[in-house]
Amino acid sequence: MKRQSSISPCRMSHVQLRRGYFSARNNGDDCYIAAEFPSVERGQMFIVGDNKTYGGFYNAPLQRTETYRVWFGVFVTVDGVS
Repeated sequence: MKRQSSISPCRMSHVQLRRGYFSARNNGDDCYIAAEFPSVERGQMFIVGDNKTYGGFYNAPLQRTETYRVWFGVFVTVDGVS
């Protein structure tokens, strides 16, 4: 198995990608985190662009005239180790 690069699909490091919508917009970045959940229950639904805030991240409304790519990422910490 080949190890993946630390660069995200947005061509940003994981540190740069830890930006929310407003910070990304102010920095001219195309990628941002729309939501963060401390845990997810089986069957839990999430709607991209619902204009709500999740875990301190604003899930900005989507524009009909734009094209989007959506990625799902997982960050796990067990016994203080990430």
